[in-house]
Amino acid sequence: MRNSYQREGTSIHIWVISILAAAYVIELILLSPWWPVGGQWVATLPLTSAALQSGEIWRLLSYSLLHDTHNPFHLLFVLISLAYIGGDLVPRLGTKRFLTVLVATILGGGLTWTVVHWGHGDTYFGAGAGVIGLFTILALLEPQREMRFMFLPMVFNARQILWVLLVVDLFCFVLYEILGAFAPIDFSPSAHLGSMAIGWLYCNFIHVHPGWTRFAQLARPAWLGGRPTTTKAAPRPSNARRDPQPLGPEVDRILDKINHQGFGALTAQEKKTLDEAKNRLNQAVKRVP
Repeated sequence: MRNSYQREGTSIHIWVISILAAAYVIELILLSPWWPVGGQWVATLPLTSAALQSGEIWRLLSYSLLHDTHNPFHLLFVLISLAYIGGDLVPRLGTKRFLTVLVATILGGGLTWTVVHWGHGDTYFGAGAGVIGLFTILALLEPQREMRFMFLPMVFNARQILWVLLVVDLFCFVLYEILGAFAPIDFSPSAHLGSMAIGWLYCNFIHVHPGWTRFAQLARPAWLGGRPTTTKAAPRPSNARRDPQPLGPEVDRILDKINHQGFGALTAQEKKTLDEAKNRLNQAVKRVP
């Protein structure tokens, strides 16, 4: 007898983890003494400004597939972080959007690093920028989410951790990448800052306002040929019923926030929106004969 339910497929973040782990094994094989030409193939993947000047634009993404073969702990941190962050973001964003924002944060981190290191002859690789970008999105969507660390007896929320990461990256960016101080570890805060910026843009202009509606609300200035904003609309009869703005998507977002963070995390405007939706529902019920 066949099962009456459809088997659930593997989540996209598990596929990403598997690809990064497989890429690391392939990297170890190619760089081993038993594969003399393997190093030449690996050399076509990391990010360098010289390679981009030669038109090798695939490096803006391929750099995330490589990790330090002498330090597997960085890859281990990336994989554990992806498992934790992806397990929460994939159900919220969906497979396609999660993969899109992951690629966008990797691309944003690579572009930012390239601008800072243009012409310096440096090399950058690793998926750390993508992880930082995904965590930025998680922290902005769930700022009160509690997080614990094995080596610390304290509990932090996602917003606090994001602020710490931002301050540390900004400080290290100025100290190591702008002033040129010696960095004790291989650290590229510019890539982290670029991926954070992509995460912030996503949360503020796409996730909360689907379809870039915030940009649609921006009017072009009059000195650029835009329409004057002072023109008043024709008066509307006082007895005409106004069509209320649809609240469905916004209510769904607020209910999702309550489910993850609790009612106390709502802002005053969000509580007002829920009250308005409740009043509309009551009015619709009363009109039913």
